[in-house]
Amino acid sequence: MWAPCLWDEWISKDGRIQFKSFAIITDGPPPEVERMGHDRCPIFLEREQIDLWLNPVGKSRSEIYDSLLKREAVSFGYKWVG
Repeated sequence: MWAPCLWDEWISKDGRIQFKSFAIITDGPPPEVERMGHDRCPIFLEREQIDLWLNPVGKSRSEIYDSLLKREAVSFGYKWVG
């Protein structure tokens, strides 16, 4: 599974404070995930979109956004335990 993510690092001007952040890109959940009570779910890109996502130099913003729509088909299983 290839999940697109965003990350950043912020460093204060004096260098004493550093903050790293990371976020996985999500969308609304498929029905089986929503039934479990989740309102978001990671997206997983088609393998062919990975280079574009990791190396966006020279690509337009719309090309990059469009790549997020080319997703790998996934399904999730679950079992209530109780």
